[in-house]
Amino acid sequence: MTRLFPIVLLTAVLLAGCSQRPDDAAITRAVQQQVRDGLSDIDTLADRLGGDSAVKMLRAFGAPDPDELYVEHLEVLDAQRLDNGDYTMKIHYDLVTPDNSRGMTRTIQLRAVADGWQAVAYD
Repeated sequence: MTRLFPIVLLTAVLLAGCSQRPDDAAITRAVQQQVRDGLSDIDTLADRLGGDSAVKMLRAFGAPDPDELYVEHLEVLDAQRLDNGDYTMKIHYDLVTPDNSRGMTRTIQLRAVADGWQAVAYD
């Protein structure tokens, strides 16, 4: 019995850690990376179609540089843990660029990856 107790205690601690939702900083990083990746994909497409001048045209029309875009003031409005360990969350945050800031409310899905959490396409 004395050898079983430490094993049960360790298992309970590990399971408790696995069931906790990602913290706000991890969610912010994941959402910011997802938005930046989307803008980078647009930049890549513009570059393939029209070269550097097409990317410059995007900037002239107000599309921000992906590296100058930030997610701030994130608030989790609702979070549900899915059976596969992912989380579906309704969040509100400010999307900040050098020129402006805009409040966004959306539903995302987060998946655990080796170095933290990744926002994935939500259907």
